[in-house]
Amino acid sequence: MAAYHEKKHLRRKYLAASTDGLLMAVLKHTEEVVEEHGQYSYMNKVVTRVHFEVQVLDQANGRWEAADMGAAALFVGVNGTVCVSAREHRGIAAGCIYFTDDEVGDACLRHAHGANYQGSDRDDTELRVTGVYSLKLGKVIKRIPEKGEHPRWPPPAWFTPSFL
Repeated sequence: MAAYHEKKHLRRKYLAASTDGLLMAVLKHTEEVVEEHGQYSYMNKVVTRVHFEVQVLDQANGRWEAADMGAAALFVGVNGTVCVSAREHRGIAAGCIYFTDDEVGDACLRHAHGANYQGSDRDDTELRVTGVYSLKLGKVIKRIPEKGEHPRWPPPAWFTPSFL
């Protein structure tokens, strides 16, 4: 698979407190990748891939540094961000980012226009799903739910119990 564009595009920035109280920035990037080459370049099947990066603020030096989440997991979405200990919560995978469709503008257009809405000729399914991203593997490892099981409007939001 060759990259359609060499650089990733920053889509979103989220802030969260790590389980040990450090300020974390979660960066959501997208990258357009040619999945299948057509006879001509305009016939290529281009898909949008989602990538995440986690940084921690080094207050002493006043800069952001790449970080390993260790035994923590992050939940990011349109309604906020929360970091939890995977050791304390069964079923949560350490080093993973659980994300929702936070493309609210496109979600509104899809809802208003239904099947007639075509935002681009790119396959951006990965951008519009709820899923789990593994920082170690550098890719989406699970889509929740699979295609067609739930309506896309309104976009999903995380429910955060007060005990977290």
